[in-house]
Amino acid sequence: MLDSPTLSAQDKAAWRLALEARTFVGAGTETTGNTLTVTMFHLLDNPEMFQTLKTEIQDAQRTSKGHLEYQELQRLPYLVRIVQKFIP
Repeated sequence: MLDSPTLSAQDKAAWRLALEARTFVGAGTETTGNTLTVTMFHLLDNPEMFQTLKTEIQDAQRTSKGHLEYQELQRLPYLVRIVQKFIP
């Protein structure tokens, strides 16, 4: 942004860059936090759903013999269905 010839000096001011950075950080954390909050609410509200997901994750952990990577979590069918169901 600082090297951009199309932005005015006012748009390159420290306060403006701080606002942009705050927006960027907020966008990344707000959406993730909301997703986790909504998902956890529904899991705690539905014990059967929670148990099914817990079993799926535990089975996947035994197969991978350690912590699950993001790509492995994306392949868990029940987890994917839950997230798609509750997070538009």
